Amino acid sequence: MALRMLEIVGDTKTLARCRNVLDQRRVTDVWQLNGAVHGPNEQGAAALEDDDDIRPQDRGSLRALVQQGDQQGILDALSAVISSDPKARIVLLPVDATEPEPVVSEAEDFRQRISTPRQVLYSTVASGGKPTLSFYAYTVLATLVASVGLLTDSVAVIIGAMVIAPLLGPLLALALGASLGDAPLIRQSALTAVSGIALALALSLLAGIVFPLDVETREINARLGVGLDGLLVAVASGAAGALAASRGTPGALVGVMVAVAILPPTVVVGLMMGQGRMIDAWGASQLLMLNIAGLHLAAQAVFIANGIRPGSWWQKRGADQSRVVSTLVSGAVVVVFVIVFFTRDFGGI
Repeated sequence: MALRMLEIVGDTKTLARCRNVLDQRRVTDVWQLNGAVHGPNEQGAAALEDDDDIRPQDRGSLRALVQQGDQQGILDALSAVISSDPKARIVLLPVDATEPEPVVSEAEDFRQRISTPRQVLYSTVASGGKPTLSFYAYTVLATLVASVGLLTDSVAVIIGAMVIAPLLGPLLALALGASLGDAPLIRQSALTAVSGIALALALSLLAGIVFPLDVETREINARLGVGLDGLLVAVASGAAGALAASRGTPGALVGVMVAVAILPPTVVVGLMMGQGRMIDAWGASQLLMLNIAGLHLAAQAVFIANGIRPGSWWQKRGADQSRVVSTLVSGAVVVVFVIVFFTRDFGGI
């Protein structure tokens, strides 16, 4: 059973309004704590007002056990209530076990498990879109390992590079930002993704210029043009990454899939440019663009299908516009390359 403990901290009036909200919603249990954390000190004198351990007498906390599928609606309703109390706060905590465990049907249990509150998903996914030093360090290492694997035709080495490639984070954050219409998240995650891909491209370009390389390996030749196999991997990776994030499950294996679709084509583009083979570099860059568009389109579709939407009506209007624009752009890229693929291979052109 997917349960979380919801705690609201605020003054007594705020807690009373929050209690009314909870009474009208489906919650497993609810209880309230009021007053100071501790009373007078050992000498019998009242504790100092600026003591960090003191909670004023007119403040308290309200706790409730909430099923996962009901959390989003409850959080949205409570957020509207606490907006009038600048010191109020809502905290959502995981629950490992509870006794007795609530009894629900299999269908209801499935519905609960596939639903993750927007706030929880945002805090998890958005952190992956930050341009941190570790992100760039992993990108450098993954690029170097992928270059060796491509040039030595070693699938095992390429897979090793995918394990450490950190590209899942910013690409998922970009899809989530487009689904929510969150402009700051879109800008940050897009900057992180573009800068990471640019870094990988620059390193592989330098390798292609400086070192005498054998660029006729099977792994390189497989990435010199658009193919439906790459698109299918990208679409499956994007959908799996968004689904894993929405369900709160680990996405390490999904990250490998995403890296397979993004990093090797990027490295091949750089190697070909370094060797002066611009036609081959253009073919690999087409594959890269197709994979990014397919991944983004699939991840955004999963977020939308899971009901990931803003809470307020004006944010929803901006999110609708953002979803339409990103869907049209990504969809156009996918459609154009699919048409090119079929006319090239089946149309005799």
